[in-house]
Amino acid sequence: MPPEQADLVINLIDLSDEYYRISDPGGEDFLAGSIGQAGLISPPLIQQKSDGQYRIISGFRRIFAVGLLGWPKVACLVLGPEKPDLSCWKMAVADNALSRTLSLMEQARAASGLMRACGSADQAVCVAKGLGLSLNADLIRKLTRLMALPEEVRQAVARGRMSLNIAMGLETIDHASAGMLAGLFMELRPTVNHQQEFFTGLHELACLRRTAIASVLQDSDFASVLSDSDTDRREKLRVFRKTLRKLRFPELSRAEDLFDRRKKNLGLPDNMDITAPAGFEGTVYTLTVRFSGVLQLCKSAEILAGICRHPDLEAILRRSPDENP
Repeated sequence: MPPEQADLVINLIDLSDEYYRISDPGGEDFLAGSIGQAGLISPPLIQQKSDGQYRIISGFRRIFAVGLLGWPKVACLVLGPEKPDLSCWKMAVADNALSRTLSLMEQARAASGLMRACGSADQAVCVAKGLGLSLNADLIRKLTRLMALPEEVRQAVARGRMSLNIAMGLETIDHASAGMLAGLFMELRPTVNHQQEFFTGLHELACLRRTAIASVLQDSDFASVLSDSDTDRREKLRVFRKTLRKLRFPELSRAEDLFDRRKKNLGLPDNMDITAPAGFEGTVYTLTVRFSGVLQLCKSAEILAGICRHPDLEAILRRSPDENP
């Protein structure tokens, strides 16, 4: 039976029922201005519920915008309660996907809904494709799993602060830790590589301490970094990474700090640098000399001759066994 057009009292619409919601919230003010000027061109799709109220199938933002305008009623297309779940999801996806390119979270809501209604990812793929939404089975499964993660994680993914792959990794940890990690990413905005570094390091540290990541993040060392209001985000990110490395690899961090102090004592000019072997697991160091002419090279050679007699260079090259990481 096709939907019937009716003017519904807005108070009869259950605005808390977002079962079929696909659209991201936001922009209702702008939409209200447009509707106020041109009217409601496309009626929302509503379904009558068994309790006499109505749930929104599509048109969430339109109905909220009309509410902002103070309209007591809204023109809707009304479906009866007998309409199957899959049919409702098809209408919701079509109304959204055919009008714009869906965001990642909008795709996730659509994929999750179709997965529930279809019962399998392969069937959901077929339905989605026919509605203008190009998703493969693996992506549908991922997006459905994303919707089961804590709200903080979904928000971080929605705002581009957390990659989808990192979010999938959070399925293995408790919700409190996942939420705190999402909050950390929202604040520090690490790159994708840094996100992986943070998650791996914090997870390993939590395993070593036999506790949760949430407990690790409450460590006073991390708390002091994040609570410092005088430090900008980039510096916090740098210090947090250094702190995590120090706590996860204390011996290696001490060796790196000692090497940096001794290298500083050498007084290397700007065109010279000494690099230690990776992880201090070897004995071969790398000297880099940058020069733009013979005179600069000769001068660098003279400086280098003096550095070769420096006691800190000897200390660097002849690390005692107790200094090994």
